[in-house]
Amino acid sequence: MLLVTRPRQGHAWPAKFFGGVVFIACQGAQDPAVAARLDEALRRGGLSKVKSLRIGGPPHETDWLRGDGWALSTEEASGVQD
Repeated sequence: MLLVTRPRQGHAWPAKFFGGVVFIACQGAQDPAVAARLDEALRRGGLSKVKSLRIGGPPHETDWLRGDGWALSTEEASGVQD
């Protein structure tokens, strides 16, 4: 479970994982490429290091997982620059 807090300004939202959950995917509702990248990221570990959700912006060295137009980052929301 991921808690994301909407900031008053900016494109980086503070985020923190609280624990694991299991979801049963609806047929056709999951992007297989993103699911594969998430599986790979989870196997690498570092889930507790995720500190922000960035919307937009280029790839950054602190990205733990990137999707289309978003990234989960190990950088605090105030420290990530777009």
